[in-house]
Amino acid sequence: RNLKALERSGEVVAFLHPDGVARYEIPTNEDHQHLVCDSCGLVIEIKFGFVDELSANLRERANFYLHPHRLSIVGRCVNCQ
Repeated sequence: RNLKALERSGEVVAFLHPDGVARYEIPTNEDHQHLVCDSCGLVIEIKFGFVDELSANLRERANFYLHPHRLSIVGRCVNCQ
């Protein structure tokens, strides 16, 4: 219940892990992506430049602005491959 209250107040942001369990993090103004291992559950935060390029392209070509976002890419970490 406490996490839901913190989420409602904007103090934490939830993202759904592929295992179906929500994970929480402190929100930032910086966009970032998650690499998620579907075997062990490891989550690595990373920033990919192509997402910034996509955002700029959408603004230029479609006059469309992305909200701050998080992108999760699911695969296998080096230890589980």
